[in-house]
Amino acid sequence: LDEVERKFDLDPIDLRLLAAAEDWWSQNKPLRVTDLVREFRIASSATVHYRVSTSLTEANIFLIRPNPEDMREKLVVKGKRFDALVKFVGERIK
Repeated sequence: LDEVERKFDLDPIDLRLLAAAEDWWSQNKPLRVTDLVREFRIASSATVHYRVSTSLTEANIFLIRPNPEDMREKLVVKGKRFDALVKFVGERIK
């Protein structure tokens, strides 16, 4: 865990958000920012929203895209560094 936090500059809240997102995506469901805020009691709503829409986006782990079916909704998709993070963690769990 310490290696992941250092290499990717993440804390336990970020890691729990990433796990929640991966679980959601594994069910082939589109993930909205509001889904993470409402469904997961990882931290306060404001903290979750900030982490998803700002800090994890700036780290290029998440990307935020408008929902083509409803432009008011913002979808969370994997950023360039997401797969590298999953691979890094997977190699350490073996």
